[in-house]
Amino acid sequence: MNAASSQGIDVACIEPAQIALERAVCPKIPCCDAAVYVYAGKKNSVILLSWKGSGIFYRSISDGMENAPAFEYEDTSEDRPEYGFVKEVRSSLQFALSQIRGFEPAGMFLFGPGADERLSKYMKEMIDISSVIVTDPINIHGIEFYGKNDEQAAGWDIPIGLAMRHQ
Repeated sequence: MNAASSQGIDVACIEPAQIALERAVCPKIPCCDAAVYVYAGKKNSVILLSWKGSGIFYRSISDGMENAPAFEYEDTSEDRPEYGFVKEVRSSLQFALSQIRGFEPAGMFLFGPGADERLSKYMKEMIDISSVIVTDPINIHGIEFYGKNDEQAAGWDIPIGLAMRHQ
C-alpha cells in the first residue's frame, strides 16, 4: 500500500487470490449447496469449500501439477506423480470437514492448468466424493480466446475472478 501510495496510485482494496479463484469458477447460480473446488495449479494449488456459492474455507497447497506427465500411469498409487497432490487435497479436506460439522459436499470441481480427466479419475479413487468434475472458468463465463490453446488460457483464472468483482 505504501509503495503504491508513494507512486501516486490510490488503492481502494486488496483481495486475496483465493476469493478471485472462487468467483471465477463458481457459476452465478450454484449447482449445489455444498461443494469443493480444487485449483490444480502448476506450482501451487488451492482447495476451497463453498456453501451456496460463498467460500467458507480456503487452504493454499504448496504442491502443484507441473511435474505430472500427461499420460496414464499403471504404477501403484504411491508411484504416480499426482499422489502427493491428491494426498494433500484429501488431508486438507478431511481437516476442513472435521471443523465444519454437517458440511457434506455434493461434488468436487477441478480447475486450473493441472486439472484433467486423469486427475479427476484419481481423485475419485482416493477421496470419498462420488462426483469429481473438471471445469474451466473460461468456458463457464463464455470467454473466447482466438487461437485458444492450453498455454494461452492458463493463468487467467484469477484475472477473470477479479474482473467479475463488480458484476
